[in-house]
Amino acid sequence: MSNYIYGITTAEIMSIFVCVILLCYCVFEKRGQERTRRDRLFVLLLVSCITALVADALSWILDGNIRLLPVLYICTTLATLMSFVLICEFIIFLTAYIREKQEISLFFEYIYMAFTLVASIFVIVTAADGKLFTYENGVYADGPWYTAYIIINIVAMMLSLVVFFTYRKSLSRHDFIATLPYIALPCIAAAINAIVPEFSYAYPAVTLALVVVYIMLQINDEIQKEINARKALEYAKIAAESANRAKTAFLFNMSHDIRTPMNAIIGFNNMALSHIDDKDTVVNSLKKVGTSSKQLLSLINDVLDMSRIESGTVKSEYEPTDIVEEAGDLMEIIKQSTQKVLNIHIDFSGVAHKFVMTDRLHTDRILTNVLSNSIKYTPEGGTIHCIIRETPASRDNCYGYDFIIEDNGIGMSEEFLEHIYEEFSREKTSTASGVQGTGLGMAITKKLVDLLGGTIEIQSKLGEGTKTTIHLEMEAADPDSVSAESTSIRGEIDVTVLKDKKVLLVEDNELNREIAEDILTDEGMIVDTAEDGDIAVEKMKNAEIGQYDIVLMDIQMPRMNGYEATKAIRNLPSTYASTIPIVAMTANAFEEDKQNAVDSGMNGHLAKPIEIPKLLEMLSRFF
Repeated sequence: MSNYIYGITTAEIMSIFVCVILLCYCVFEKRGQERTRRDRLFVLLLVSCITALVADALSWILDGNIRLLPVLYICTTLATLMSFVLICEFIIFLTAYIREKQEISLFFEYIYMAFTLVASIFVIVTAADGKLFTYENGVYADGPWYTAYIIINIVAMMLSLVVFFTYRKSLSRHDFIATLPYIALPCIAAAINAIVPEFSYAYPAVTLALVVVYIMLQINDEIQKEINARKALEYAKIAAESANRAKTAFLFNMSHDIRTPMNAIIGFNNMALSHIDDKDTVVNSLKKVGTSSKQLLSLINDVLDMSRIESGTVKSEYEPTDIVEEAGDLMEIIKQSTQKVLNIHIDFSGVAHKFVMTDRLHTDRILTNVLSNSIKYTPEGGTIHCIIRETPASRDNCYGYDFIIEDNGIGMSEEFLEHIYEEFSREKTSTASGVQGTGLGMAITKKLVDLLGGTIEIQSKLGEGTKTTIHLEMEAADPDSVSAESTSIRGEIDVTVLKDKKVLLVEDNELNREIAEDILTDEGMIVDTAEDGDIAVEKMKNAEIGQYDIVLMDIQMPRMNGYEATKAIRNLPSTYASTIPIVAMTANAFEEDKQNAVDSGMNGHLAKPIEIPKLLEMLSRFF
């Protein structure tokens, strides 16, 4: 073996060794991880390079060996063929690398694949009939078509350069530097080989290029990770600053909106105290204290509801309902509760199917918010139309409904409509418009409509009025499953049944206990009190049958909470204790709190602050 052949084969064997190490590293580095298309193509490049190196090295080592002439032909043909395949694979690798960052055309990829296919066929055909190369007496010699092969190789390299520089704009500076060696080093080796035929180090040059490309890409990936980390930190900083601004705005709005009714409560309370002998002034002041208290409670409820919706704890609970009667009752209640003189027209004639499965609680809240806004922002003598219209549904066994509430009130500007679903958004401040509101109603409405899978559309013109259309789809329900009780307004409460009924009032707060005791004794009930849950359990344990008719139970108490106390009472050996009605009377007012009350063994739930009609209605259910 000549020194020339020895040098080439030594370089190629070392290149094979390097490629195998790099291949093993690439395979085992991401073992068990999901590989990108780029990763898989780089492994393919390494396998192809090893194949080319082995074939070329064998063709040099076996040169002149007549006995292994078929092997020589196969190795030389394979080594020749791989020169096109390696460039084609790199083009595909490059496009896959760029597509990780942006969408690009596959035009060049398809063109190069077609070119490679044609070139491969040329190599196979010309090698088979000895026109590409021959082995006379086992010694390699160029064939008559070898020049054509060189020209095709040059064209292949030119095409790869065209592709590479076409995608140049799609590559970052780091990507360009990382992938350039694969094009540059083989081209340099081929150019040198054209000038100095003895310099046949193209495949070792490809190996070196792959190593450099791999190292550069690894460095580039680390740089990109660092850039992404910096961007993530920047985004986190922006998000934190935004959250801080939102928090500040929230506290600012809350401070104003809480202080407004609180100022009225404190002011009118002081006025009532200072005019204690003037009945009319005291009554008027207390009425205004009550109105302001309701405004404050509405604000607190809105804030809590918004928090629960955003935290994802609000769930939909569907039940069979007469949607016409439910909406009609709700709108009638709101209509009767307003002190304004308004023309409110209700039209549900466009509904053909009224029995549906619906989330009554959230549907009522949506309609209440929208109708309440129309009433608030429509001046005396104005007109409000409440319409339900059945529409085609997009799902089987469902009906679509458009709930339309239209008024001729003060309306809203187009600029404000873009922000109407934002928290604390109001067309004018309460000071300027004279209308009290939290600015949370429509934000809550939109989130509830989304929760129910519906849509809401608002059309409004300043000074002309507002039209709100809510579209909901509801599953059909069996009319027999809709109970009359669930869709009708309760009649008058018969409070006479409460007289002389014995109540165990469990409440740790002295003021709340005093208020509840006064309300109950005013209705002729006999009240016994317990300051904590453990005291209530002890009293029920020692109580004689009939000593108490009902238990009103607070939830949050120092030593034993209401749930624990109820469970303890239900576990007492006495049948009387296990069956006595227990009603939660608590500031825990969410749906999950009601469910917790039921799960602990309670028979009902009342939310604080206590509304006397609701308290009396609840108590009357058990007598």
